[in-house]
Amino acid sequence: MFDDEHDGKLINVILADDDSSTRFLLQSLLNKNGCKVLAAKGDGEALLDAYRHLKAIYTLPDMILLDISMPGALNGVDVLKKLREANPDLYVVMISGETDGNVVREVIAAGAAGFIVKPFTVGRIRELIASFRKKAGL
Repeated sequence: MFDDEHDGKLINVILADDDSSTRFLLQSLLNKNGCKVLAAKGDGEALLDAYRHLKAIYTLPDMILLDISMPGALNGVDVLKKLREANPDLYVVMISGETDGNVVREVIAAGAAGFIVKPFTVGRIRELIASFRKKAGL
């Protein structure tokens, strides 16, 4: 049973965070609150690969959670921009321990639907899910 009240439609999610504990926690919270995590990756390039694969099999995510600071050639802002180029309607929420106002403004200007500050709470994740459901009419 889901912790949140809704009509039973699962929200398909992919996420990327370089911290395995954060990935595991997010995946667990999302799966317990009406979401289905289709992929959980440790860097931006792997998330883009997962997105392309899902798109190829006609299973686009409803929501993407994306850490800003990740290893590799692409940070979260770079990945956000590539995702928005591929699909301007994607609902992408950035996650970061960085609370600098300039960073937040940059990701919102780049097309992020929201921003979650680490460490996050269960309540904040539930708010995110409820907000998405309301926006999507679910």
